[in-house]
Amino acid sequence: MRCGPLTLEIPPGALSAPTTITVRQPDAPWGAVGPAFDLGPDGLAFAAPATLSISYDGLDLPPGTLPEGLRLSVMDRGRWVQLGDGSNDPSARKASAPLDHFSTYGLVPDPREVSGRGTRWEANGVVLETSEDLFARLYVSPAAVSVFLGGEAA
Repeated sequence: MRCGPLTLEIPPGALSAPTTITVRQPDAPWGAVGPAFDLGPDGLAFAAPATLSISYDGLDLPPGTLPEGLRLSVMDRGRWVQLGDGSNDPSARKASAPLDHFSTYGLVPDPREVSGRGTRWEANGVVLETSEDLFARLYVSPAAVSVFLGGEAA
């Protein structure tokens, strides 16, 4: 099944009965790059894993976000959790992972840290600018943003 940048491959026998699958695009929670996808019906579990792929071809990535760092993630209790067996194919510009149930899925960048002297730092769509030359360390993950500013490297 294909719906825009999303592809879902369900192996034979993974569903016990014919099923109508729904795809909704909710507002993407903070931390996602591009659209999120809410797959239904809720509570559906597969007897054998399905494979979900999301293409990021043509997607404008936030400044400082590396395409090879995007991972397919699931929204779990209000936070993004990377799918453990996921992969990213930068040449095909898509991230994929096996699924055993439906939920909300999206592309989330790996945590990223940048540091050094200057007046501007970018990581995963977060931009830090200062009015004077300083040392800074900027860490951005789907769950947190951390900033250290100082005159010298820590």
